[in-house]
Amino acid sequence: MEAIESVIAQFEQTSGQAVEEKQQLNAAISSGLTGLDEVTGTGGFVRGRIMEISGDNMAGKTWFCLNMVKHFLDNSDVNAGAVIWANTERTLRLQQVADYGIDVNDGRFRMIQADTGETTMQIALQLVQTGQVAMLITDSLASISTNIDHQNSDFTQSNHSSYISGLLKTLTQLAAENNTLAIFTNQMRANVNNGEVNGLTTTGGNAIRHYAYLRMHLTRNFIFDKDDNYLGTNVRALFLKNKDGMPFTKFDYHIDNTKQFNEGLINHGFKRNDLVI
Repeated sequence: MEAIESVIAQFEQTSGQAVEEKQQLNAAISSGLTGLDEVTGTGGFVRGRIMEISGDNMAGKTWFCLNMVKHFLDNSDVNAGAVIWANTERTLRLQQVADYGIDVNDGRFRMIQADTGETTMQIALQLVQTGQVAMLITDSLASISTNIDHQNSDFTQSNHSSYISGLLKTLTQLAAENNTLAIFTNQMRANVNNGEVNGLTTTGGNAIRHYAYLRMHLTRNFIFDKDDNYLGTNVRALFLKNKDGMPFTKFDYHIDNTKQFNEGLINHGFKRNDLVI
């Protein structure tokens, strides 16, 4: 083993950088749900890595991230870092964020959006490199348009997948170097092979499946009372991939009609799966 130690020591001395992974896990950021944090195996989502939150339409992907952001900002000081929200969908407004109880004026929460998703992500990568970003949330991966798409209106799935692959390759290193948790929300689309639809898959190609250390999929049921008044949404989180814990574990929670997150399911009322949304 002396020869191995010698080569590593010599390289580290000449390059000035460590080449061995030390047995040290970065701090985790809580999801805001204690039970879900326990299921992850690390007490939350680990900084310095990439994760994906996919799910049905209106499963609560954006609201899950907002709940997580609020919990982080309410329970940490300025030294813990800032939260950058890359609003590539352009559907979330600062007023909605403020209505949820997040202080949008204290400087620790920044929402960015540019002419194209690619430009937005270029800005986001520069912000990560400052070393002051605790969380980068991109909502969503599916809506990241490239500059070429914007100029030519010639969007193709292959172009999008190729860009996402390069983006994630760059972000993997930057997130690790700057201790940033990078979260991508993602939609489901038809899985088309040779002109035939074969179930559903996430958008953006296969890259996110490889680069994400954790992939969480959300499914939901809307709950109404006997008078058809909305009571809330039951959500099941399924870990499709988890490098720090057991995959295919599940956790149930509900979002009530005031958009507050609570552990467990709404056990009264009636499911409504006939809604067209």
